[in-house]
Amino acid sequence: MTKSDDKRVPALRFKGFTDDWEQRKLGAYYWFKNGINKNKEFFGEGTPIVNYTDVYHHRALTSNLIKGLVRVNKNEIENYSVNKGDVFFTRTSETIREIGYPAVVLNVNPNTVFSGFLIRVRPIKIEPLVPEFKKYIFFTHTFRKEMMKKSSITTRALTSGSNLAQMYINFPNSSSEQNQIGKVISLLDKFIMLQQRKLKLLKLLKKAMLQTLFTDKSIPNLRFISFDKNWDIVKLKDVGKATGGTSIESEFTPIGGTHKVISIGSYKENHTYNDQGIRVNLNDKTQKRVLNKDDLTMILNDKTTSGRIIGSVLLIPVDNVFVYNQRTERIEPNHKKFSSKFLYQYLNSPNIRNKIISNAQGNTQIYVNWSSISKLKYLMPQKKEQDKISKLLFTLDSIINNQQLRIKKYEKFKQFLLQNMFI
Repeated sequence: MTKSDDKRVPALRFKGFTDDWEQRKLGAYYWFKNGINKNKEFFGEGTPIVNYTDVYHHRALTSNLIKGLVRVNKNEIENYSVNKGDVFFTRTSETIREIGYPAVVLNVNPNTVFSGFLIRVRPIKIEPLVPEFKKYIFFTHTFRKEMMKKSSITTRALTSGSNLAQMYINFPNSSSEQNQIGKVISLLDKFIMLQQRKLKLLKLLKKAMLQTLFTDKSIPNLRFISFDKNWDIVKLKDVGKATGGTSIESEFTPIGGTHKVISIGSYKENHTYNDQGIRVNLNDKTQKRVLNKDDLTMILNDKTTSGRIIGSVLLIPVDNVFVYNQRTERIEPNHKKFSSKFLYQYLNSPNIRNKIISNAQGNTQIYVNWSSISKLKYLMPQKKEQDKISKLLFTLDSIINNQQLRIKKYEKFKQFLLQNMFI
């Protein structure tokens, strides 16, 4: 059934249901209570407590997800009790977009209490919503929009029980329809979770392969069967021609521009290019900074002290599209001896990049000098073995990327259902 202008029905509906949905304020069915506040010495032992992060990260809560403990007395257990079917909302957040995240309790251990950073929502008498439906009704686009509109923000975003009481929900009277809606989205959630687990395992596999393929040994722990020669000692400066970047910021153009700029903000933590929208046109100054296919660029600065991107390498995929800015080193590998794809995987692997991180200087913004790190020594195989290794790792990268795209597709489909199966 499609949504009509004169009927209160969702755009997408199960066959057999035709009645209008109800629209009611939360305060018509529920009462609201803030959670318990205790000093830090009370936490770490005692009875289970539902904390802010439990609700923020989950739309449904089960006893195994509740890890926090707090020492409370009998009266506190009674006053701040948690029952199956309770709904919690986060009471505060740094931004208005994250205020009032909900979670429904599906099962709970006895004597569980809840944090003062949460608001408990419990039926006054009659419960109009089934648990599976509750998991999603408070996270629809419509309800989230009202939550942001009716919450306040000063230094932090805040909501309250009185705010929640004035918010509207739309729901079918039929518990059967509620259950069917909740069931189909729950099944999709479980499927997405399985896909996320698969992605996590693929990433762990990649990490394990990097750790065993790239070690500080002349014979690595993991190797293709057809290779048995010791890996050679190679200085970083010997893999190819290196050219330091110079400032081209005066050439940045806000409109148009033919070439993408690689600068400190272009390096993602997963060693892929982050397009900041910075462009230049070619002239005498920028022409010298044009990159070719299979060039490598290495970032020599990091805006953090943790070294999340310093020493990271990008592999240039095409000719005459990118230029590089200051504090980026261009590396043009000697292709007779070195594979660009191998060097990309090798230099970005944690074990290898740690050598560069250990040479970092500075406090709030760390950096390395090419003249120093170019003398670092590495162990590398002959080119045929490089090609085999890089092919394997890039195949795995492709599988990981496809899995990420698959998850995004299912998450987008879930958003479609939330927008069209609810009002």
